[in-house]
Amino acid sequence: MTRQLPLTVTAHLPNVAAQPRPHPQVMSPLMDFEQLESLTYDPEQRSGFRAGDLARSWAQEFPFLFSAPDLERALNQPPHHYFEWAAAVHLFRSRGHLSVMKCEFPNAGLPKGAVVQRLLGPEVADWLQSRQSQRVVQCPDLLVHSPDMADAYFCEVKGPTDRLRRSQVEFFQTLRARTGKAVKVLRFKYQTSGQPPAGKSG
Repeated sequence: MTRQLPLTVTAHLPNVAAQPRPHPQVMSPLMDFEQLESLTYDPEQRSGFRAGDLARSWAQEFPFLFSAPDLERALNQPPHHYFEWAAAVHLFRSRGHLSVMKCEFPNAGLPKGAVVQRLLGPEVADWLQSRQSQRVVQCPDLLVHSPDMADAYFCEVKGPTDRLRRSQVEFFQTLRARTGKAVKVLRFKYQTSGQPPAGKSG
């Protein structure tokens, strides 16, 4: 069943049978991690994000989701970051959950550093920071938490053609074991002619 979400995306129940058989070098997110909603997106909205207008609008509307460094990074890297920003907005609008972008996980000097320290603890935060100087697999895209910080999980966001690499699966398993936080996957899909258009940001 398809339902219209209030903001940017249309949700669908995950169809396991329709999942393509993974390439030998990749692994399906359904193999080891919980899959959240599958969401369709509006290509015109993504174009607006790349142009910078939507990123500025979302940063103004949701300052508790997107910090000044987040916005600067989105504007300086226009082809990237749309899906994780859209996921953060969706998770807030649909669940009331807040998100920290992965670029802020290990750095206590960034605006949300104190939140990360509280959610993960100083030892894990230091471990993640030590990884930054190495050419290693990056953290999941979002660290998601309830407003009271009683619940938190990592969320890896994938676009229509993205798949979890084996190296990501292995690191995410280590991350889950070390932090005690679940790693969940949220996937965006192309909008098809049979689906209603995705909503626009207000």
